Amino acid sequence: MLHLFASVSVTKIIGLLVAGFLFVLGWLKRKAIEAAWKALTNARTRRFWSWVHRQMSAHAPENVIPNPVEANHKTYYGTFQGYYRYANPPKEHYFRLTHKGRDITVPVIHTNLFSEVRAGDFVEIDTQVGLYYGREVVQRVRKINRHD
Repeated sequence: MLHLFASVSVTKIIGLLVAGFLFVLGWLKRKAIEAAWKALTNARTRRFWSWVHRQMSAHAPENVIPNPVEANHKTYYGTFQGYYRYANPPKEHYFRLTHKGRDITVPVIHTNLFSEVRAGDFVEIDTQVGLYYGREVVQRVRKINRHD
């Protein structure tokens, strides 16, 4: 009977030792296990989103966003007359040009791009239309050395 009791306790002791060894091993390797799990999860996530991206790209039309049409850009050439301010606030600022005998008045948003341009200079002015109510946005002012 003692032999049976001793053999059961040795089996239990061996089982407890193995369980304890596995617990200590797992406790010591928890960071490695976490890192492996995180790498596996990240790889799965990356693979999933790349698959979604491929599926979306395969069914997308060729040009989702077309190249911007230059229809809302204007270029004015002429002799610069001045940059003024209206007395009434609906359209506050404007510039005047003279080109081929015609006077051109263009309402614009306030800008400092005309600070180096003097009356009588031949200029090229690029504006963008349609951003503000009836006013254009001056994008570039360039002096040209030739006169009309």
